[in-house]
Amino acid sequence: MSFKNILDQPTVVRTIRAALEKGRIAHAYIFIGPSGVGRKLTAATFAKSLNCEVPRDRNPCGTCVNCRLIDEGKHPDVQIIMPTKRSSTINVKQIADVIPFAYMRPIRGKYKVFIFCEADRLGLQTANKMLKTLEEPPPFTVFILITEKPQNVVPTVISRCQPVKFGRLRTESIVRILVTNFDIEQEHAEVAAELADGQVTRGLQFADPERLDAVLGIVQSLESHGRRMAAYDGLMELFSRQQDHIREQAEKEISSFGEDLASDVSGSIEDLRKSFVDRHYREFLNECLGLLLTFYRDILILKRTNVEKLLVNRNRIDLLRERAESMELSSILHNMENIGEASQYCSHYVGEDRVFMDLLLRLRNE
Repeated sequence: MSFKNILDQPTVVRTIRAALEKGRIAHAYIFIGPSGVGRKLTAATFAKSLNCEVPRDRNPCGTCVNCRLIDEGKHPDVQIIMPTKRSSTINVKQIADVIPFAYMRPIRGKYKVFIFCEADRLGLQTANKMLKTLEEPPPFTVFILITEKPQNVVPTVISRCQPVKFGRLRTESIVRILVTNFDIEQEHAEVAAELADGQVTRGLQFADPERLDAVLGIVQSLESHGRRMAAYDGLMELFSRQQDHIREQAEKEISSFGEDLASDVSGSIEDLRKSFVDRHYREFLNECLGLLLTFYRDILILKRTNVEKLLVNRNRIDLLRERAESMELSSILHNMENIGEASQYCSHYVGEDRVFMDLLLRLRNE
C-alpha cells in the first residue's frame, strides 16, 4: 500500500508526505475523522514509510521485511493500543507498559510507532501518565492517536499532537473500493455506497447480500405472526454467523503470543479479543437496524413526495411502492420510531434476541 491508495484525503496525504520529504516528523499526531475513511490505513502507511528499507518517492515499497511485518501486525517497533474491555478506557497499565518501550531504541526499524485506536477513551489518569513522554519525546518515537470524538480527548494531550483531519469519502470512491478490492457486484456496491455515509466499513457491511435479504425479510414478513417468526429465526441465524466471523477476525488481528505468557498478559489479550467482538458485533446489529430504517425512510418519501430519485433502495422500487400505498403515514412513522429505539437498546448491550423479537412484534404493516 502507498499513499496513492488513500482516497479523497488530499490534505492528509499532502501533510504527511511533506513531513517525510522535509524530515520534520512530529513526535505525535492525532488523526481526527469518522471511522471507515482511511485513518488506520494512513497510520499503517505512515509507519511503513518511516521504517521502509527502500522507500520510493516517500512511498513504502510494500515488499521489504519491515513493510511486510507491519502489514502482518508483527513488527517489533510498531504497536497498536486499544481499549481492553467494552465501555472502558485505555487503562494506566497499558500506558505504563508502553512508556519504557518508547524510550528504547528501535529493534529493527528506524522509528518506533505507537497507534492508539479510540484515543477518546484515554482516561484522565492515563492521559496524565502520557504527558511527560509527549512533552519530552524520544527522537525516534512517533505517537499516532486516532479518534472520531476529539472533544472527548483530554485537551492537554491534544495540545501536544499535530492534528490531521479526515473527511468522508465520495460515493464513487466507495463503489470503486467495494468492486475492486472486495469483488462486490456493481449493483450491490452502488446501493451499499449510497448507504455508507462516506465510510468504506459501512459500505462493506451494507454490500453483504445475506444482510440485505434478512433485513428485507423483515419488511416482507409482517402479514402474519408466522412469517414474523420465520424472519426472526433468519435474523438470529445471520447474527450467529456474524459473531463467528467477528471472532475469527479478532483471532487474526489480535495476535496470541503463546501459552507461556504471564497470566495478566494473557488476560489482557483475551480482554482485547472480547472488546473487539463486542464492539464490532454491536456495530453490525446497529447497521442492520440502519438498513431497515432506510427502507421505511424510502417508503415515507414515496408516501409524501412520490419522487423516486430521492430513494436509497431504488432497486426495490416495486416493494417500496406497494408498502407506500398500503401503509398509513402514522404506521410508517411508528415503525421508524421503534427502529430508533431498538438501536438505542442494542447500543446499551440489551440482548439482540429480546430487542429484535420486541421490534418484530411491534412493527405495523398497514
